[in-house]
Amino acid sequence: MSMTVNEIRENARMQAIAELMPVFEKCSAVKWGDANFAMLYHVGEQEVWVSCDLTVKAWKPTKVSPVFDPYEKAAEWEEEKKVKAGVKAAKAEEKAKKIVKKEKKA
Repeated sequence: MSMTVNEIRENARMQAIAELMPVFEKCSAVKWGDANFAMLYHVGEQEVWVSCDLTVKAWKPTKVSPVFDPYEKAAEWEEEKKVKAGVKAAKAEEKAKKIVKKEKKA
C-alpha cells in the first residue's frame, strides 16, 4: 500500500525529530508545535530564545513548486552574502569619503 503525500511528509518529519531529539533534550528545548522547538540561551546578561522549526520541503515537483534543492539554495545564499558584503563595503567607503570631505571643510 502506497503512502499519501501527507503520510510521507509526516513520516519524514518524525524521522528528523527522532534524530534531533537528543540535541533538543540536551538543550532543554521546549516543544511548542508539531515540529517547533525553542531553546533558551544566555548571551551576556540577556536570555535569548532561539526557535528551530522543521519544515518538510518538496521532494518532487508540483504545479506550484519545484523540487527543493538544498545545494542550489546554499549557492544562492552564498551569492546573496557576497552581494550584501559588497553593498556594505560600498556604503562604508562612501561614508568614509563623506567624513574626509567634512574634515577638509573644517
